[in-house]
Amino acid sequence: MRVSSSDIQAVRFPVALRGYAEDEVDALLALVIETLLEYEQKDAVARAEIDRLRSALDGCREALVTENQGALRDLYRETESRMREMLDEAVNRAERIVGDALAAGQEILRDSPARVSGEVPDPGGDSSAPTEPDPEVLVER
Repeated sequence: MRVSSSDIQAVRFPVALRGYAEDEVDALLALVIETLLEYEQKDAVARAEIDRLRSALDGCREALVTENQGALRDLYRETESRMREMLDEAVNRAERIVGDALAAGQEILRDSPARVSGEVPDPGGDSSAPTEPDPEVLVER
């Protein structure tokens, strides 16, 4: 049970024979009341400071969340931009590879009649055995 300064102020001791000296009891109670009032005031100040700090902390958290959202948004945009660049680069490389493969295929097709007749040696095989061109390779781009 908590005792407040007003609780002590409300206490009244009956006067009795052979009891305590009333002014000494009153003096001690006044000191106790004064001390409790000081603690109650300090407690009120401390609680107000706690509330102020909690409010400031909440504000900092909100600002940090907002700041982090902006930073995350910027990071997302930067990452998305870099991914698009990488994808474009990969598409360009793939198109060059396909183009080179098609050009090589067309060159092979141009040289096919000469290879079949034996005029141009086959770079990957036996030059003595003529080969028929593969009909699926003859498909134009």
